[in-house]
Amino acid sequence: MTAQIPDTIRIEERVFCIARTQGEGLFHPQSIGITPVSFSTACWRGFECAYGIEDDRLVLRKLVVPISAGQVKLGRVEIFGKLPKPVRPKHLPPDEKLFGIGMTMHEISDISVPIQFTGRLLVGQDLDTSLYVHIGLQSAYKYRQVRELIFDSGTLTTILDRSADAEIIRATLISTSGEAEDHIDRSLKFTTKDLEFTGLPA
Repeated sequence: MTAQIPDTIRIEERVFCIARTQGEGLFHPQSIGITPVSFSTACWRGFECAYGIEDDRLVLRKLVVPISAGQVKLGRVEIFGKLPKPVRPKHLPPDEKLFGIGMTMHEISDISVPIQFTGRLLVGQDLDTSLYVHIGLQSAYKYRQVRELIFDSGTLTTILDRSADAEIIRATLISTSGEAEDHIDRSLKFTTKDLEFTGLPA
């Protein structure tokens, strides 16, 4: 399986990759009548989201989704009041192909859509490329900067810096020969009490 394109979130004037989620209410294209279609092995789920924090509220700032290229070119599609722009491929196919079901990944940007998410996000920045694996999403501990974000109905209530915890896991991984990486991955998890780094090798 190919490494997947992560959703992102801008906090503290910095862009973080969303590595792990727990909760309900993040955006899904089906909420606006769009069924995702995978156009790339790097995005099997078929859509990408970029979030932001505005006045302590979670908002959707950019969306990439598959839309009929023909319908967009004919001006029949607006999403959140914006005309989608093709991004993959950037050049639309010949006109004769636009009036069928031809789909192209389109981007809707510069939006600010409130998201009623309740739960937690683990987000990371500055990936340690020595730990990169070409499969799925990169685990949170592989980032040198890690934050835990806690939301209640879309309101950001808590930001915790978990960078030191991630560093402990990376150091343990490096110093433990023959340790299966999937075991280390499971050491970064949510519990009912708090987000804890547990199950580290002795």
